[in-house]
Amino acid sequence: MKRILIVSVMLLVLALGLTACACENGDDAGIDAPPTVENGDASVGGDDGSADLEAIGAHRGIHPPRDLGGRVIRVGNYWAGYLSTYLFEEPDPAETEDFEAAMLIWENAQRIREDWNVEFEEVVFGYGEVVPMLTASAAAGTPNIDIMHMPGHMVFSSVTGNLIMPLGSIAPPTSDTLGAQIHSTPGVFFNDNYWTFNTHMYNATGVGVGVNMDLIRSLGLPDPVALYNSGEWNWENFLYIMRRASDVPGHFGMAGNHGELIWSLIAANDGILVDDNYNFGMAHPNTIEALELVDLIFRERLWFYNPVIGAEIGDWGRNFWSFQEGNSVFWPAMTWSSGDIAFDYHIIPWPHGPANTSGGTWFQGWPGGLAIPVGVEDPEAVFMVMEELHAWPGPDGQWRHFQDSVNWPMSTFRHEEDVWRMLHDIGENGRFDFGWMLRVGGTAYTAIMNDVSIYLFNQYATPIEAVEAHRGSHQAMLDQFLGR
Repeated sequence: MKRILIVSVMLLVLALGLTACACENGDDAGIDAPPTVENGDASVGGDDGSADLEAIGAHRGIHPPRDLGGRVIRVGNYWAGYLSTYLFEEPDPAETEDFEAAMLIWENAQRIREDWNVEFEEVVFGYGEVVPMLTASAAAGTPNIDIMHMPGHMVFSSVTGNLIMPLGSIAPPTSDTLGAQIHSTPGVFFNDNYWTFNTHMYNATGVGVGVNMDLIRSLGLPDPVALYNSGEWNWENFLYIMRRASDVPGHFGMAGNHGELIWSLIAANDGILVDDNYNFGMAHPNTIEALELVDLIFRERLWFYNPVIGAEIGDWGRNFWSFQEGNSVFWPAMTWSSGDIAFDYHIIPWPHGPANTSGGTWFQGWPGGLAIPVGVEDPEAVFMVMEELHAWPGPDGQWRHFQDSVNWPMSTFRHEEDVWRMLHDIGENGRFDFGWMLRVGGTAYTAIMNDVSIYLFNQYATPIEAVEAHRGSHQAMLDQFLGR
């Protein structure tokens, strides 16, 4: 799609005030609600900083620069390439899709190197090494890195283990993250403080419902996109379409991994995994109501499965990608899995359940973000340098950051309307649940879905019986994680 189209749509979106970021959660489920952050709030940045702000006018960035004596800022991450290529290498116009943005990043990095007398290094850790590394660094008092990009679910143990620093204790009065938020936005808010930050961006990581439009047309089924646009997209019509599709031999109503199906239907009915007191919450009536729909889908064999082998619950890869066979109307759809699909498709949000009042349609935990480990030398300087890196767009920061985050879904989805449904209708309606980010010994709390799925698919138990059968083991996981 042409870039001028992206720009024109972005201008319209921002003019309407539809600014969203990946840090916003729908339902706090007992987690502290973040305050409105304004520059000058003593709890996050100190006094009003007016003198410093006047001084910034004489410089090219956000903060008055400091001479850091050639210091190397070590940025940790769990995959290679988090730091932009254009931080280290000048972009080639012949090989760069968005050459203008790439040059802004490169020139901004060169400015920071010159103004702050600083260099950068990316340090890559294995996914499971992040918290152990932070723990060892805190104990030794000599961190291996200066700032860490970490998954959201690792922030809780990092905060309670005193492994990372609250931003309010290190941010200067001129902080953009805790002030104007032109380039950066605060992330996780917990225990009356912010702990992570990110650039402004749309959330393209939500989970929606993929719709095989070729099947809809060839089988003469009601159009789910039209139902959604008319406000008639609900569980009744969702189930009707799945049943009609499954009436045709060799066809199914829903493909995909069972986990995303269950999680999304629970979220879309305002169900919970963990309650406000951090206890097992799956016996909540809204959750059970969602599981009753799952039970119906499984009992009527509307879910894509191998009729000879059975449910194949443990074969994640086979189940997840089974929608590509083209014989199922619906599947759990994400941006990263929506490229190279052979048939025509759309993506829409999960239909709201009868108990939904929040507007949420999928679960999310805390967002990933940048955090500064305890013990880092001059953490204020590190924080300011990272804010400077985020300032590559210049005065149009927020607009350019949002535009930049549109590029991925715009290059993935076949229809532009799906891009905006993912970014707005889906991305802005994730519901937070503590259980979504809980891990114990490498096992995710959400693995309970495997146990429940087996019980329901094989009709071993009713939904409430399946949930109660696993209450003890999963409450023990919560207690172990929280140290109770």
